[in-house]
Amino acid sequence: MWHNPLGKIIHEILTPSADYAFNTDDIQVLDNGQEVMWLTTSDIYPKFFHTVYKYNIAERKITWKYELRDRIDRHATGGGEIIKGHNTNEYLYCTTVDGLGATNDSIFNMGRVVKITGDGKKVWHKDYIHTAGHLTFHHFYTMISTLDSSYLIGGYKHDEGINSWLVKIDENGNIVHIDTTSAATEPIRDIPEITIYPNPAHDYIIINQGEQTDMTYSIYDMNGKQVMVQKLDRAHLNIVWDISDLANGAYVLSISQKGKQWVSRPLIKQ
Repeated sequence: MWHNPLGKIIHEILTPSADYAFNTDDIQVLDNGQEVMWLTTSDIYPKFFHTVYKYNIAERKITWKYELRDRIDRHATGGGEIIKGHNTNEYLYCTTVDGLGATNDSIFNMGRVVKITGDGKKVWHKDYIHTAGHLTFHHFYTMISTLDSSYLIGGYKHDEGINSWLVKIDENGNIVHIDTTSAATEPIRDIPEITIYPNPAHDYIIINQGEQTDMTYSIYDMNGKQVMVQKLDRAHLNIVWDISDLANGAYVLSISQKGKQWVSRPLIKQ
């Protein structure tokens, strides 16, 4: 649905009634500016599932649709997000899947990620849980691509307690470990003597670079925009870098020496 500056609808489109799509979860504009990927939730009782449409704005028509239906004891819930992949003509979306648990009167939820091509073909889909067990709930709501050709998916888990949940995966859907709990000193590999901590951080991080000189530390947001930079020309110990102005979330910390890129690592601001 498109509006002019006065709020009048100038164009609208409805999904086919037979698809029973009752909610729009996300829209991703393609690079050509004339097409969108449209992620919806559909309901054909007793199953819920996501349907992705490719819609041509200029021609005002749906060019294809993709849907992934599970067996009767699995169904997708509402919510989710679709993004462009790192590879050309690939897209990923996240969602949550309900299913039967260990017994017939228990349920569990799994986070799901699906990769599809720009012509509506599935590359893979994978489901994720933090811990297996009775009455465990794992939901995915949002995802972003990162500078190191990976993806971060956010949601929450509820088993022994309720926690926000952040999962990092590679192009094939394999989990890449990120430590979002330890506040201990964590050495940076590939550069001798350098340590940066804590991670996750709150208002500051501490840099120990020993005898290293001409170092540059840059923080990038998940869109690749540099948001903070710290240059240390001389050897330093226990430099306190105030990052309190950063919004809470996931970032990438890039380290270089004399203009040469050395290493990048995830940084969590809480």
